[in-house]
Amino acid sequence: MQVTLISSIADIDAAQWNALTGAHIPYLRHEFLLALEASDCVAAATGWLPKHCLFYDADGCLFAAAPQYIKQHSYGEYVFDWAWADAYHRAGLSYYPKLVNAIPFTPSSSPRLLVSERALATFGGEIWQTLGQAYLKEAQFWCKELSLSSVHVLFPPNEEHNAVMYQHWLEREQCQYHWHNKGYEHFDDFLTGLSSSRRKNIRKERKRLHEKGLHYDWVKAGTLSSEQRELFFRCYEATYHERGQLPYLNRAFFAQIFDTLPDQVHLVFAYDAANHVIASALYLCDLGSDDTLYGRYWGCLHSYDFLHFELCYYQGIEFCITHGIKRFDAGAQGEQKLLRGFEPVKTISYHYLEHEPFRHAVSNFLEEEREHIERYREDALRWLPYKKQ
Repeated sequence: MQVTLISSIADIDAAQWNALTGAHIPYLRHEFLLALEASDCVAAATGWLPKHCLFYDADGCLFAAAPQYIKQHSYGEYVFDWAWADAYHRAGLSYYPKLVNAIPFTPSSSPRLLVSERALATFGGEIWQTLGQAYLKEAQFWCKELSLSSVHVLFPPNEEHNAVMYQHWLEREQCQYHWHNKGYEHFDDFLTGLSSSRRKNIRKERKRLHEKGLHYDWVKAGTLSSEQRELFFRCYEATYHERGQLPYLNRAFFAQIFDTLPDQVHLVFAYDAANHVIASALYLCDLGSDDTLYGRYWGCLHSYDFLHFELCYYQGIEFCITHGIKRFDAGAQGEQKLLRGFEPVKTISYHYLEHEPFRHAVSNFLEEEREHIERYREDALRWLPYKKQ
């Protein structure tokens, strides 16, 4: 294999990239990654310098690819390593720059090494060991050649071949909450499976909003009016401004994905009794797959109790039931999801640290952290609201 690093996703043909396995997932598509770069949300100035990795076979055919970025900070990753950076600093070493194989601002599990059908046909099950060895070799080379402290693979899928691909990396575990469609035909079918108290609470939350005259409308990105586009962005940025922060993403990014991913981006708007938009949430769906709904961004212009739960949880659950979607990934964190039927799931990341003493120290830390995460997940299971079988 020959390996090339490119400084923009625009340097690879969109059709070639999107033909790789895994690229049906909306935020792995060339269009999504290009929108991040074209809008300058991802750029050297924001601390995300694109360095995408392309593997070619002996015939010059694209074999595999990985979305990668050289980072000057740890914002927007959702795998928190600030303590590692601080330890490096106190030891007189530089933790930044580092390289992350990840999707910016997107804490969702998906392939991080996209593979061609030709590669799968050629290597079969051995593809993962072949790629794993090649990727580790490249990571070690990049650390020396680009003066990087480390390489990090964030939110790869939790699959069996990881043990082969990342056998020489440090593994880290985290916990998220996902909702699973158990063949429900209606929202009430979902509620029927909950304990009486939780069922009543959810109905009460939704009823309170209904009594205030709130109602909702789903719109595909391809049919959004210019007014709706602007209203969504005003809602989105209001959430950041409320916390005194600037949003990671800008109007140009959203405008581009609305145009280039018209069937995968869905928005739900909340209207008050006077039919004014008061809040909005953005979701993404797999293209040609009924697998997963991804809840990504939301915001409100007027605050109502339980409105976040309605737009970001209940509306998403109803959408999954209506369209037969199996899983709902509503983003990172949020223990309040447990009581609303979202189950704890393990997410992982893999880390290669060039400095051997620090690699050993971080390995010990991760062993202790893993035990804590496992206990946390087991405890979270006890809070699920489903009836005991």
